[in-house]
Amino acid sequence: MRTDDTHASPSPAPYTVSVTDDGILSLRIDGVLDAADVEGFFAALTPVHARIRRTTGTVRALLETTRVQSPVVAMQIRSRTMALADPADRVGIVFATILAKFQIQRLIGGEMFAIFTDRNAALAWLRRG
Repeated sequence: MRTDDTHASPSPAPYTVSVTDDGILSLRIDGVLDAADVEGFFAALTPVHARIRRTTGTVRALLETTRVQSPVVAMQIRSRTMALADPADRVGIVFATILAKFQIQRLIGGEMFAIFTDRNAALAWLRRG
């Protein structure tokens, strides 16, 4: 995985934004975000997302997260994500547990999203589309 797009700050951010060698936008969220973290996450994400959109026309994204976010933060992330989205985009979301997977399925929908507990399954789904 290339790391040239990884977010870097004086104190470690609870997220990373990078691009894999085959052009998948790779996002990782560790822990629970607050409003400032959400702002920082999208500040890091938006220019990388725009570059991929200009280059390929569609965005394939892998989001790995270790925790379920609060409903308020989850809706902020969903709203901001949908503002960037195109119907042809695909987002594979990987959660560490089945419980987390079931909790988030209530908040998202549509053909562009799929939820997984296995990273390799998510990557295979993204690469098919």
